[in-house]
Amino acid sequence: MAELKTTHWSHKYTKLQIKAPNKTKTQEIIEKALETQIKIEKHVKQNPEFLRSLKPLEKDERNHIGPIKKMLRASNKTGVGPFAAVAGTINQISAGNINEPVLIDNGGDIHLQGPHTYHIKINAGKASLSNQIALEIKRDKRPLGVCTSAGTVGNSLSMGEADAVTVIDRDTALADAAATAIANKVKHQDTETAIKKGLDHADDLEIQGCIIIKDDQIGTTGRIPQINLIKKTK
Repeated sequence: MAELKTTHWSHKYTKLQIKAPNKTKTQEIIEKALETQIKIEKHVKQNPEFLRSLKPLEKDERNHIGPIKKMLRASNKTGVGPFAAVAGTINQISAGNINEPVLIDNGGDIHLQGPHTYHIKINAGKASLSNQIALEIKRDKRPLGVCTSAGTVGNSLSMGEADAVTVIDRDTALADAAATAIANKVKHQDTETAIKKGLDHADDLEIQGCIIIKDDQIGTTGRIPQINLIKKTK
């Protein structure tokens, strides 16, 4: 299986780590990511609330196309603002032809596709399990989103206290928004109860699966990839 080449690219709030089979595919992803971000920025300029809102704005996303439609749909399905899906949306649209193996990581929100075996570590900040487990994902052509939100790690807005909430779904935009929505629920209780509350909310959403890490505990629900422990090096 051919090795994927890694490239880093950033523009304003988009910071991509791209793994693709060749420079041509990488450039296609970058051009599509920039085009998608410009469309989103244009919509925000005309509708500032699209950026600021923490709840759904429009019940019927069919009045829109492209990234705006995807973000509104994810927002409506999860109850959070449309910008909670921005990274997943840019990744998903930029990836292009599903026959080619591609991984796009946008600040912990990952879109992958194509025939390849991927290993995704979960960063959970200072939690004991942080970077100690990895998802082993064997793909054919079908795309998959693996998106992580946290209340203790990173710059993204979260109202919860989870060290990591990772959502797995075929729709990367939905996985991104759902991770935020679930992470918001993990708070104000003992660790086990807080995780259960988050998992209960995950079960209410139309997603494939969810992993929650808080303190030294982990909980899962739905269909998730194989979880492997990473051996600590001395």
